[in-house]
Amino acid sequence: MNNIRISSVVFRLVVAMFIGVVALFSGLSGYGSFAQADALPLDSSRIINVAEEVNESVVGIICKISPDSKHYSEYSDNIGFASGIIYKRNGFIITNAHVVEEMESMYVVLSNKRVYEAYVVAVDVPSDLALIKINKGMLKPVVFADSSEQVVGSMVLVVGTPLEISLQNSVSFGIISGINRVLADISEHTFFQTDASANPGNSGGPVVNLDGGVVGIVMGGYEYYQGLTFVIPSNTIKYVMSHFEKYGYVKRPYIGAKLVQSILSDFGLPSNVGLTFVDVEEGLAVDNAGIKDDDELISINGRSIENLIEFYEELYKYLPGDTIQVIVERDGKALTFSVTLGEEEREGDSSDAEEEEGGRADGAGGANGAGGADRANGGGGANGAGGTGGVGGANRAGGAGETGGAGGANGASGSGGAGGANGAGGAGGANGAGGAYEGNGGYGKSGDNNDSGGQR
Repeated sequence: MNNIRISSVVFRLVVAMFIGVVALFSGLSGYGSFAQADALPLDSSRIINVAEEVNESVVGIICKISPDSKHYSEYSDNIGFASGIIYKRNGFIITNAHVVEEMESMYVVLSNKRVYEAYVVAVDVPSDLALIKINKGMLKPVVFADSSEQVVGSMVLVVGTPLEISLQNSVSFGIISGINRVLADISEHTFFQTDASANPGNSGGPVVNLDGGVVGIVMGGYEYYQGLTFVIPSNTIKYVMSHFEKYGYVKRPYIGAKLVQSILSDFGLPSNVGLTFVDVEEGLAVDNAGIKDDDELISINGRSIENLIEFYEELYKYLPGDTIQVIVERDGKALTFSVTLGEEEREGDSSDAEEEEGGRADGAGGANGAGGADRANGGGGANGAGGTGGVGGANRAGGAGETGGAGGANGASGSGGAGGANGAGGAGGANGAGGAYEGNGGYGKSGDNNDSGGQR
């Protein structure tokens, strides 16, 4: 018994000494919980303020997968979730191209939980960016930061809808882990990398710096890997959106040949071997200029080019039809050529881009139908011309969100339900006549900047 008591006392002394040593080192090194909190270079209130500031500009997206999609399954509900950012106050929203492709229908959930049917305006597959639209005004757009100013170690927040809509606008915190990441099988654009938590459903959600500026949006990560999320930089987003607004699609220049870099460059290592022209296409840009297979690229307009990243960064400064000065090495000699750029054609890109403040005049054009959902006077089309996906309404045959009506401007109703703009009518919900978007009422909100009959 005495031995047991002595052993118990010794054990307690050893434990006490261990706790004391750990506490001492924790206090000195900042490993203890209180010391670590005090040592953080960031007040948590700053994170809270940024999260609150950006929250209203982030949306959740609910997608119904088309039966024609490769992702469709007869054993599931075929519902997907994603995220997006408000681009323009009149309802333009940016998300990923892979979010909207092969979708039968799509709804946007604002931070206040109000739901609006959305349609696709433009898609750019190479950058994995898409522009969609809802019939709602007075929204709060994001503010973009300059992604070129971001450095490894910069603190960022990721906001979005991981897994399902009930988790909408979740916030995670991390740092930028890497810049100028190349995903050759996905895009010619570069990405940056963050360790901030992102999951399926975060796609299209913003990555925000501690000043509240959007430095990029989540593109995706690798399954089974943690802390490895790739982000489309804000400067790429601005480039693509500027083309959407000017041309309705991205006008990428094309040289009419492939360029091959060294294996070292493929692995991101320094290389003395430049880019080599291969598969020069007869009658196209570089062939017309006189460049041949196996010529080695030295520079474009005076900028030295050593890898594909630098090549595309320089090339995308120009438009089809522009002429650039290209220096190549052939048989040990430097030769200069004037190359007039062609235009790249991309399968899968599409656009029904609209004017910035509410659609093409008199309802011309529109996504997959005459008119479009957001025209001069709202859902159904100015002067009554058609809607997205069919005559009269947003992805319906009738008014804005209505089945069976003819749509029309300023509230002209059709057979089966009113689908007019500016709030008149509004009866008849997404699922058939009689179920109003506004509940059981028969009228939308008058004069709420394309808000008529648009939410449920």
